[in-house]
Amino acid sequence: MIRLLPIILLGCAKEEVDEAAIEGRISISQDELDESAAVAWNQGFYAVSEGSLIVFLTGVSGANCTDISEFLASSGGASEKAGIYDGGGCVMTVKVPSWTGSYETQWPGADSNWNPAVDSSIRCEFGSGDWVLEANSTGREDYYWTGTTWAGWPDVFDWAFEEAGDDLEISMNMSSYEGSLLYESTGNVVASGSVSGTIRAQSCSGLQGAGIL
Repeated sequence: MIRLLPIILLGCAKEEVDEAAIEGRISISQDELDESAAVAWNQGFYAVSEGSLIVFLTGVSGANCTDISEFLASSGGASEKAGIYDGGGCVMTVKVPSWTGSYETQWPGADSNWNPAVDSSIRCEFGSGDWVLEANSTGREDYYWTGTTWAGWPDVFDWAFEEAGDDLEISMNMSSYEGSLLYESTGNVVASGSVSGTIRAQSCSGLQGAGIL
């Protein structure tokens, strides 16, 4: 499972849904796989921890700083995914190290020999389905999506992050992704699809101390 490391809850700002959005579609088509999910991230939550920027992007209805922070802080045992991960859609966590108040990057890039998105993660729960409490093939009991679950990171993209008062303005343009199916031994499963737009993320101090697995 892709989630953030345990975090310290230090209180959360009031959430307001931004009319702007980062939108598009992510699709996988490999062997017998043929799945796609719409991306409509109209909310973002962020914190700065130990010099790194942590961001959570979502389009889940009713998503809020408190619930996301408590979920990402949980360790062990089954945890409800509804309202955190997007059944039939995608969410994204981003980590920007050495945060100084603004950051622009792209990949492929002439100034780096490594993909700066490898510490970040996009997670998609494809198709229609439900969150069901059950044990997976390793015996771990948790809530799992009955459809296909994929997680990865972009490998063709442009990003820009800029402090804007108490908010964080985020611009993204992504088109190709590396990843794999969670809970299945299928090896690398690439994804494609244009995802772009601009959003203002809200401060969420509950994310402080978080790292991305």
